[in-house]
Amino acid sequence: NKISVDKHIMLRGYFDHYDYRGTYPYEDIKWFDANDGNWLGGELQFYWDIRSDNRLTVGTEYQDHIRADYRNWDEDTTYFDNNFPFNILSLYLQDEYQLMENLSLTFSIRHDKYSTVGSSTTPRGAIVYNPLKSGTIKLLYGEAFRAPNIYEVHYEDPDEAKGNPALKPEKIKTLEVVWEQRLSNTLFGIVALYNYEITNLIDQTIDPSDSLSQFQNLSRVKAKGLELELNARLKRGVQGYVNYIFQNAEDANLKKKLTNSPSHIMKIGLTYPLMKYFYASAELQYETERITVYGTKTDPYFLTNVYLSTKLLFNHLKFSLLVRNLFDVNYSLPGGFEHKQHAIPQNGQNFTVALKYRF
Repeated sequence: NKISVDKHIMLRGYFDHYDYRGTYPYEDIKWFDANDGNWLGGELQFYWDIRSDNRLTVGTEYQDHIRADYRNWDEDTTYFDNNFPFNILSLYLQDEYQLMENLSLTFSIRHDKYSTVGSSTTPRGAIVYNPLKSGTIKLLYGEAFRAPNIYEVHYEDPDEAKGNPALKPEKIKTLEVVWEQRLSNTLFGIVALYNYEITNLIDQTIDPSDSLSQFQNLSRVKAKGLELELNARLKRGVQGYVNYIFQNAEDANLKKKLTNSPSHIMKIGLTYPLMKYFYASAELQYETERITVYGTKTDPYFLTNVYLSTKLLFNHLKFSLLVRNLFDVNYSLPGGFEHKQHAIPQNGQNFTVALKYRF
């Protein structure tokens, strides 16, 4: 709501529910698990246009996770059934300043207090420069953290796993340089270089003292990468893109390549209108091998996904069909220590049909 010409306030409240059920049919037994979450929260945000070139935003948010449980059982025995409610209080501030017509600065800082793992303060900043009307250079810096979830901290199975109440949050620092350039009326290109460092990485390992798996703060990860993208908007609504990513992520302590991290990813996509009310899209995706937790490698794979959708019908209705892995390619991705297989086979050809009604 507008308080005055240069001051606005926003107040919102919400309630969310999460419900998960899993069934795992083994050769001799069926195993089940379930996860339920209920949380409510509210956010108050105020922004003030101090001057025409300077906007200040401050806010606070509170979440109360009144239900956060996990259960697993088989037909005879319940192995784990616990609820771990928690709350989060957040405060944040952001200042956006248009230093010159073609140069802007943004700085923000956020403080989060978890009832489970304590507090963390994370800054972010951005410098955006337009040397030409058709090009933009961005320098981006950010810090963030991820609190361990209830499964990572508390899950126990007398035969396979144990909890770790001493688990700490992961923390990440990122630095990125981005160049965005309009090459013509129809072509737009992006080049990005990034570097990030994760400390207290949460990963699963085997405790040699009892051979049980446990989530621990194992390592420090460093990664460098390059991303290239070319987007095209052609006549008659035809659109396309080519995206390529190179990344080198390694365990900084062991000087080894990180597991489950492909070095090369490439995607090519095309969208084409069909008649008046339909359009079709296709995406080709290629990934190189990934290292598993057992030190083996998965095979590279090439997937094709297609998507058919209507435009908005009668101002309310939209229908779509998505076919993933069109050619039913056999491929696998790394599993964890809880799996006997080094890599887990992924879905073959599968379909998603959606019907959406917009009010």
